[in-house]
Amino acid sequence: MKSLVFLSVFLFGLALADVIPAQLPEEFLRKLSNIQPRILGGNTAAPKQFPYQVGISTKKNGGFYWCGGSVLSDKWVLTAAHCVVGEIDSLLLIFGAIDRQNPYEVGQSRQNISKFEDGQIIVHPLYNPSKISNDVALVRLPQKLEFSDYIQPVKLPSSNRYATFTNSPAVLSGWGKIADNGTVVQHLQYGYVTILDLNECKSIYNPGLVTDGNICLDVEKSGVSSCGGDSGGPLFSTVSGHLIGVTSFGSSAGCEHGAPAGYSSVVYFRDWIQYHTGL
Repeated sequence: MKSLVFLSVFLFGLALADVIPAQLPEEFLRKLSNIQPRILGGNTAAPKQFPYQVGISTKKNGGFYWCGGSVLSDKWVLTAAHCVVGEIDSLLLIFGAIDRQNPYEVGQSRQNISKFEDGQIIVHPLYNPSKISNDVALVRLPQKLEFSDYIQPVKLPSSNRYATFTNSPAVLSGWGKIADNGTVVQHLQYGYVTILDLNECKSIYNPGLVTDGNICLDVEKSGVSSCGGDSGGPLFSTVSGHLIGVTSFGSSAGCEHGAPAGYSSVVYFRDWIQYHTGL
């Protein structure tokens, strides 16, 4: 998590695959040119600290890609659409983990999906990869997930398409890169962040990229953001105690430049989530 700017990353030393780097106007990039990397890395999470966190290893096109997700119930996981689109061979979902490479870790549980039934993966019907819009998806688990002190569902907010959470504190978590030239990390990281005014975020990125369906992080203020491998992971409000964002996109300038990080707003897509899950 150095900036925890996101997206899927090839695992085990393979080439990086930051699939959704968003373009910034040249004027803003010039402003960023003198900003030194302010993020020294996230903190390593403790067992049971983020029981709703999910790790997702996607096998497709001959490679493995890493994303995050959130436990919604014993049947459903919420993630980013760009993590689960395309010709997928299999999904490995890891629950209750700090060390993603240790399947024998206390409290950890895993489920593998290699045969996909209808409705196993539900991508938002208006997902647009070129505009990075409506970047949310649901995964239905093949087995009922057993809850414990290490694995718990996250609380969902009520539906409010106009909630922006401006200046509100939140916490993000994931196994994403801690530097632009790095790779996904072994142990779960987290960092505290502040939500940026959405209109300011819209003014920074190219027109049309940031919509009312997004939440942006004020990376310059908090010094924490998302990075490759954090895609699909949770943004959790430390005020309301609800899931408010799904990691979606970051600047093409990289994780370390201080540009806002973009999330899909959970309250904006709350009705869609409820329609498909009943939650």
